[in-house]
Amino acid sequence: MRPNEILALKWLNVDFVMRSITIREGRVQGIEGPPKTLSSYRDIEMLDPLYEVLVRHRAASPQDAVYVFTGKKGAPLEVNTLRNRIWYPALQTAKLRKRTMYQTRHTFASLMLSYGEDPLWVARMLGHNSLEMVFRHYGKFVRNRMRRDGVRFVQALNEAGVVTVPSQENPLPARVGEKLNDGSRHNYGTVVDLAQKKRAAESRNPLIYLVAGPGFEPGTFGL
Repeated sequence: MRPNEILALKWLNVDFVMRSITIREGRVQGIEGPPKTLSSYRDIEMLDPLYEVLVRHRAASPQDAVYVFTGKKGAPLEVNTLRNRIWYPALQTAKLRKRTMYQTRHTFASLMLSYGEDPLWVARMLGHNSLEMVFRHYGKFVRNRMRRDGVRFVQALNEAGVVTVPSQENPLPARVGEKLNDGSRHNYGTVVDLAQKKRAAESRNPLIYLVAGPGFEPGTFGL
């Protein structure tokens, strides 16, 4: 959430049953208005830690409280009060360097993506209408881009018996009439030959049903 969205958040927009927070307003310089963009109108899913904190906070708040975060007299917090009396002291207690409140959004995005969460889900939670902003600013945190892309798919093909990746420890024998470079067994050969010898039908991997013979022509059923 953006700081202005936090300041304008009302209890009627916090759904403990559905575990969601509805963003419909923002508060800037003491004036409430619509959110920053159309995509900022959104429902934020409450993860378990946030849910537990808000449940305790609601129980400690007056029953007739309108705003989620208020001062001693029940009025909504002003941004300077939130920044100077709550945010900065919290950073000091946690022994973290000084930073803006807005950076918590960046922290959320980078953590979620680095742990493999769906980039589209992250974009929705941030209030972006496309993945462009996410990949532009947080692309390096997308988990699959931190290792070899396509690894999971190739692994699935291996399990289905479509592709066999040879290793140095178990090199492939030479084909008939094929010369070896140094008289030893090499670690290359034809994947198709191996795939035909694999008993792919015994695999439970659903990718075996997408393969027709040695090629990669998908089946047509279920489409």
